[in-house]
Amino acid sequence: MNSIELVTHCYAVDYPHFSKLLAYQLSSLELYAAKDMVSIVVCYCPDDKNTCSVLDFFEEQTNVNINRIEMPPDTLGRRSIGRNKAAKKTKADVVWFVDCDYFFGKGCLEALTEFNWPNDVSLVFPQNCMISTSHAIGDVTISMMNSITIKDLPDHNYKPHQDRKAIGGLQIIKGSFANEFGYLDSHTKYHRPTKRPFHDTREDVAFRTVQCNSKGKMLAIELPNLFRIRHTTSALSDHIIN
Repeated sequence: MNSIELVTHCYAVDYPHFSKLLAYQLSSLELYAAKDMVSIVVCYCPDDKNTCSVLDFFEEQTNVNINRIEMPPDTLGRRSIGRNKAAKKTKADVVWFVDCDYFFGKGCLEALTEFNWPNDVSLVFPQNCMISTSHAIGDVTISMMNSITIKDLPDHNYKPHQDRKAIGGLQIIKGSFANEFGYLDSHTKYHRPTKRPFHDTREDVAFRTVQCNSKGKMLAIELPNLFRIRHTTSALSDHIIN
């Protein structure tokens, strides 16, 4: 069986709703993941009180295996920097570079632990995902996380969605591949700080087309009960959770 390390980013100083999304994501690990097989690396800014509060709660109140990477906002916002740090030092069999708006339901990560990785494949990605039927519905889901707690995702108001490529939150590689090549480790242009967090995500495209495509095939796989909470910019006005 494969051990899995998830790598996610969260910055909730300017975007308070991201800390609520992170709380849902960590809840999914507490509710549905095998604790001895799954861990998560969270890239965050230590001055971000919202995200720190969520991490503190789940480290103290749950069995989720959390590792932190502290970063200032300008380097946090360039996801390839944090992803590269995590990739180079991972000890897991499989690394999933994910975003904090994904929720891992029953059997999702279990299926990945049992996946038999083909020798000629450098990257796999979930072909199907359940997404909120509208961005407004996603906002309602976010608002339901009005305090830090372990909360399951409502299983209604979601519809099937198919991805034909490994977008930024659906990039999964072998741990040995991560150790050797990192996340665009030799491409310095994708490790420059950003003016504001997550404004420029061109490194996601470069990772799959430049790094992974040159080392092997990319394969779509089936993982059950993967959810994505879509949301609008109106969520930016949400209050800080406590």
